[in-house]
Amino acid sequence: MQLLLELLSDTCISSGESIAGIIDVEVEFDEYGIPFIPAKRIKGILREAAEDINLICDDKYSEYIDNIFGRPGECIPGNIILENGRLEDYEVISDMIKRGQKSKEYGILFNEEFVKDNFTYIRSQTSIDEGGAAKENSLRNIRVLKKGLKFLFDLDIEREYIQFLSEVCKMVRHIGLNRTRGLGEVRLSLVKNGENVKAGTQNTKKVNIRSNRVDFKIKLKEPCVLDTDYISGSSILGIFASRYIKLNNIDGYNAHKNDEFVNLFLSDKVIFSNAYLSINDEKLLPTPVIFLKEKNSPRKDIYSIWDDKDKQYCSLPYDYGILEKDVFKGHNVERYINYHHRRPDDKTIGSPVEKDGDYYQYNCIKEGTEFKGELIGEEIFLDKLMKLFENDKSIWIGASRNAQYGKAEIEFQTYEREFI
Repeated sequence: MQLLLELLSDTCISSGESIAGIIDVEVEFDEYGIPFIPAKRIKGILREAAEDINLICDDKYSEYIDNIFGRPGECIPGNIILENGRLEDYEVISDMIKRGQKSKEYGILFNEEFVKDNFTYIRSQTSIDEGGAAKENSLRNIRVLKKGLKFLFDLDIEREYIQFLSEVCKMVRHIGLNRTRGLGEVRLSLVKNGENVKAGTQNTKKVNIRSNRVDFKIKLKEPCVLDTDYISGSSILGIFASRYIKLNNIDGYNAHKNDEFVNLFLSDKVIFSNAYLSINDEKLLPTPVIFLKEKNSPRKDIYSIWDDKDKQYCSLPYDYGILEKDVFKGHNVERYINYHHRRPDDKTIGSPVEKDGDYYQYNCIKEGTEFKGELIGEEIFLDKLMKLFENDKSIWIGASRNAQYGKAEIEFQTYEREFI
């Protein structure tokens, strides 16, 4: 299932960033300069439309709204899982750009700025005073998406909510900034995927287990909101348990009554380790606290906490490390900040910062980051756990994972069985 967003007018969906002296309001782009729409923006718009329907229907759909979108301030997410919106035919467009960038003769035509200009333009506006002249320092430049673009959002939701969500989509008429001033007119609808993935058609590798241990690797496909620089074993267990419940149609509240579920997740028969940063398919380990460096020294020498007590030491500026030819190399999990806003309760106000609207931000782990961990247990249980992801390797991790953040893929390491 997908959401189709059609731009019926030029639209500005702000990323919360700007380019000093050039652009006051920027939109979101990927590495090639192709615009995309963050899932959080659409989720907020959908909830707003759903609450409007609920108001008209005398609170008839309150429970539906909480089940679909989640309750604000609670840890339990909603039923909906929504990914970022990509341009229709995104794969074809990005492949063409990648091939164009490799061309010696035409590579200049496929640089990031040229690609941006193909889908967007810069719009300038000012405020006018009572005399009809532009107010001083009121010039603002905003980047807008061109009318006619279509974006597709991959969507996962239980069947019982599809009809209600379809009606909610019909309520959405505008999105983004300046929606009360001519921008942001859209049409939103539910559509079925162009291709259906048939069970058993994915290319899966047979995994042989050695010493009752299986290594797994998790690669982030989208930014991930985690407070830690690793994925905890309890989170890994939760990912596997949720998939088991979904595939076996088990009532989550009574899963503890299922003997196999108990063996896999509620006993000590399977150990789910933490997943730590992986570089070039090599799992790194957290930097030991006894590793120190000399304070205010340009030298990169590493000392032990038991070394010369007369020197002043400080901790290493690395979360992880690895020894390569007896040389310690430090690494950190790459992070950046994404910005979002909440609109005021009065929806006639176009700006998110007036009155009771506000901005907030997420500190995200960068997409593409990889983590590795292990499953340890009896062979029969490990085999059952791996089969949970034979036909769908997608998982979601961290906060806000039902919109924009936390999509990842899991795969298991291949071993040749050793005989002694």
